[in-house]
Amino acid sequence: MASAALTVLGAFLLAEGLATGAAFSMPQAILQALLDDFVLVDDDELYLRTLQRSLARKGLETQTAQDAA
Repeated sequence: MASAALTVLGAFLLAEGLATGAAFSMPQAILQALLDDFVLVDDDELYLRTLQRSLARKGLETQTAQDAA
């Protein structure tokens, strides 16, 4: 797999301490070597799934309008 630079313009995240805006070569090489797949998700999706898991632990089931369709 050819290595390509990964740059994100504007990294505005809930966890901004983790947002660098650009991938550094050594960590990126480690991730590419050890992971089968790498999925980027936005904060809204991450927050929604975390909230759903938290509510499920309390015995509450949640469903988004998209899930219901």
